[in-house]
Parts: sequence; structure tokens; C-alpha cells
Amino acid sequence: MNKRFGRGFSLVLAVAAAVALATGPAVLADGGSLAVTGYTVSGNVVHVSVHNSGSSSATGVLAVSAVLQSGTPAANGGVVTVAAGQTVMVAVTFGETVSGVTQVGISDDSTPY
Repeated sequence: MNKRFGRGFSLVLAVAAAVALATGPAVLADGGSLAVTGYTVSGNVVHVSVHNSGSSSATGVLAVSAVLQSGTPAANGGVVTVAAGQTVMVAVTFGETVSGVTQVGISDDSTPY
């Protein structure tokens, strides 16, 4: 059952990443209280800094699109919650070494999907 959940959850993340990264510049924000303030790459991990400028906690979907060392494009991400006025560092792991990041985005729409 865990394998089935893992595959389904990965598919949901992949779809969310594709939707979040379909348009826009390299660092995206939707105008909400969450914003990506930077990122670094270390091997197969992309460390993303997310800041909440709002006065209450906010939850959003973080998506990272990258090119792997093999030349394969990949997307990964997850859900992140940030307390009011705080900044967090999120580690997004890929299956092999990341040779470049093409887009990083966060969506904190209040509308459920």
C-alpha cells in the first residue's frame, strides 16, 4: 500500500510542478504571501529558500524544474508551510546530480484543487 501511495503522490507532485512551472520566469510567485527568495544546488539536492511575508501561517506547493547530469529534464517538489514572517530552507532531492535549475516556483492559492 505504501508503494501505491508513493507513486500516486509522486504523480500528484509532478502534475502540480508542471502546472506551477508552465509559464513564468525562473523564480515564480503567485502574488500571495509566500515567495521563493533564492536557491542553491548541491549534487542532487536543490535547497530553496521560501519566505512568508504574511501575518499568518501559509501553505503552498513548491515546484522545482531542473536538468539532470544525464541531460534529462525533471520536476520535483512538495507542500511547504511557513509561519508568519519566517523564512525556511526546503531541500528538494532528485534521482541524480542536478546540472542546472530551469525554474523554481511556489503557489499558495487559497483555492483547494
